[in-house]
Amino acid sequence: MIGAAVYDLYKNWATLRLARQRPDRAGLLHRVCFCTGRGRAFVRFISRHGFGVFAWYRIAIGALALAYCTCVEPFAVPGRVR
Repeated sequence: MIGAAVYDLYKNWATLRLARQRPDRAGLLHRVCFCTGRGRAFVRFISRHGFGVFAWYRIAIGALALAYCTCVEPFAVPGRVR
């Protein structure tokens, strides 16, 4: 993966402009701060309540996804818009 990223950077070096770096940096900073906060909140929730609630939530979402894939998707006809 790193090799592919370095090769892609090498091939597209001319398309990188200095003007685009500031919004990219701002987006990266925002993502790091937001994800750090979400991670801390998740760890705090798990430490207080345990993995039981999280496990049942994941099982329920998985069951809904399975029901959707088995009940709704088989009736979808390719190329036909509902």
